[in-house]
Amino acid sequence: MDALIQALTEKKALQSESTASLTEITRELEQAKNKLQEAKARIMEFASSEAGLNNQILELTSELNQAIARKKRLEIEKLKTGEEFRAMQNDLASALRQEESAKERFSCLEGEFKELKSLYDSHTQKSDDLKKRLQDMENERLSLESQKEFLCNLRLKYENISESSNAMVLLDSLADSRISGMIVKIDEVQELTAGQGDSFGQMRFKARGVAKPISLDPQEIINKIESLSQEIASDKELLNKEKEIVSGLALRISGSEKILREAEIEYHNLKTKKDNVQANHKRLGDELELISIESGEILADLEILETKQKSLQDELAQVKQGSQDNQQGIERALTAIASKESIREKALVSLTQLNVEISAYEEKSSDAGKTLNMFTEAHLKDKAFAESLADEENSLHNRIAELEASSKQLEQEIEASREQKELKEQEGRDISSLLTLAENKLKATQGELDTRREALDSCKIKIHELQMHLQELSFQQSSILERIQQVYKMNPEELKNAFSAELNKEEAEREIEILKTKIDSYGQVNLVAIEEFDELRQRHDFLTTQAADLLRSKESLQEAILKINRTTKKMFLETFEKLAVEFKNYFRLLFGGGDAQLFLLDEQDVLESGIEIVCRPPGKKLQNVLLLSGGEKSMSAIALLFAIFKVKPSPFCVLDEIDAALDESNVDRFSMMLFEFTSQSQFIVITHNKKTIARANIMYGITMEKAGISKIVSVKLADNARKEIPAQVKSEEEGEKALSPA
Repeated sequence: MDALIQALTEKKALQSESTASLTEITRELEQAKNKLQEAKARIMEFASSEAGLNNQILELTSELNQAIARKKRLEIEKLKTGEEFRAMQNDLASALRQEESAKERFSCLEGEFKELKSLYDSHTQKSDDLKKRLQDMENERLSLESQKEFLCNLRLKYENISESSNAMVLLDSLADSRISGMIVKIDEVQELTAGQGDSFGQMRFKARGVAKPISLDPQEIINKIESLSQEIASDKELLNKEKEIVSGLALRISGSEKILREAEIEYHNLKTKKDNVQANHKRLGDELELISIESGEILADLEILETKQKSLQDELAQVKQGSQDNQQGIERALTAIASKESIREKALVSLTQLNVEISAYEEKSSDAGKTLNMFTEAHLKDKAFAESLADEENSLHNRIAELEASSKQLEQEIEASREQKELKEQEGRDISSLLTLAENKLKATQGELDTRREALDSCKIKIHELQMHLQELSFQQSSILERIQQVYKMNPEELKNAFSAELNKEEAEREIEILKTKIDSYGQVNLVAIEEFDELRQRHDFLTTQAADLLRSKESLQEAILKINRTTKKMFLETFEKLAVEFKNYFRLLFGGGDAQLFLLDEQDVLESGIEIVCRPPGKKLQNVLLLSGGEKSMSAIALLFAIFKVKPSPFCVLDEIDAALDESNVDRFSMMLFEFTSQSQFIVITHNKKTIARANIMYGITMEKAGISKIVSVKLADNARKEIPAQVKSEEEGEKALSPA
């Protein structure tokens, strides 16, 4: 039976090994087939990748060729633009020299003109002063002539008056004591009393009034008249000379002004030429910079493309190498699969033989196994019963041994307890006698201890009092030292050295009294000064911090303002330059020629500067816009408006009778130009002009059919009916205002 089982076991072991080997071979075969399928699938991937990489390389080669061609073209443009730029630099230098020369000439002429003008004003003022002086002397001579005639008449009348009285005149003031006559206007006459008459001698009447001195000698007046006549003749000669000088200066000023205007026009023309050359120079510089930037970008692109091309070529080489490796792997896999198939077939044959042998052995062992099982079950039951009896016997023996050991231990403990009890009783008796002695000794010791405790408490109280006194003295010493430090700025060592041993007590007392008097003169001490100082210091620190923050904020704001001003100035100048160019263009379009320029009155302060508009219509000289006629002013304003719309378009605009001062030809130009701007902006035009209305899309008219009642008439003018306006509108258009949004 054992031999049969051993043989069966060996066969099953061989079967297991063969099955495992077959399973492993099958698994390896499946893996090889899967790898073969993956390798075959990768063939298409490698082919696709290779084709894609070839296409990318072709595209990169094309881009690379284009970039190289663009690089060559940029180099040619750079050379050409560089030559133009250098030529423009020479032109700019020449224009700058011409402008500087014209500016110096203009400044020189302007200085001469101002000198002539100043000289002219000086002589004109002198001439006016002479005229005024002549007029004053003529008036004075006429006054003297009249006074002379008056004196002659007065003298005749005075000699013909028969009545006379002695008079004494009392005056409150006298301008000249050498007067020969006086005119008195009497306001009041009083008769003197007897007492008053004695004071004034024989005088009987007193008169009050206003007295004015007058010379009764005509020869003096005649002398003054002759003197004035001579001065008048002399001043007339001077006046004639001044008139001749003023006339000569006026002619010189006229000629100088003409030359100055010509120099100014020449300067402005050269400045415009310089600005144009400078703009072209800047444009060429920008183009050169742009070409340099593009060249740099092209070089960077070329490097990137070359790097990418090299990377793609390396990747293509890797793909080709991978394809070759994959093909070799397929061949190796096919060889391995064929070998594994052969081994698998051999293993299957061997496994089949083992299965047949195992089946025969299993049939033989089946019968023997049944008999063996019966004997085995009986043997197992007997063995289990015997083992249970042995276990129970061992358990009882162990329990008996434990009980015997416990009994012996208890006997020993009882004997030890008995001996300890006797010892404890003897110790109790000894302790009782000792306790009595100790109680007596304790009572004596307690009395002594109470006495010593009282003495100790007394000492503690005294020590505490001494400590408190010492602490108080220490506080006083610290306070005194601190006060000495604060008041006298001295430390204790300096204080010891400050006083000698031979100190005079009386002098010290006198000094103390002086110091006390001085302290009393200081008045009461502010006890909260330290707290107030701390508060003020905190307040000062807070305000200092705030001030620093404000200063930083101020600096930040100033920097922001400077930055805004710089940006605003830059934007304004750029817009102003564009506006000046567009204004010139539209001025020429509207006037059919001519010239117009915009100038800043203060180029140093651009943001606060005014703007001067100088225009030259065809056939006229260059002059300020304020000197033009009404129509020319309107056309100039329209040109400026359209220039602004060209530079900075607005979506909406309202024009109120802008064409009122224009003739028909100018209205045509204005309406055509307005129509061109309707593509980017919407216009509402208030006008009476038919031609302007005819170009509108919609017309709104205000008419009055009945007295005091206004009515709105609206007409939508289609593109095919712009040339014809309805009859009822034509009859009313002379008395209405048209509001036409374009």
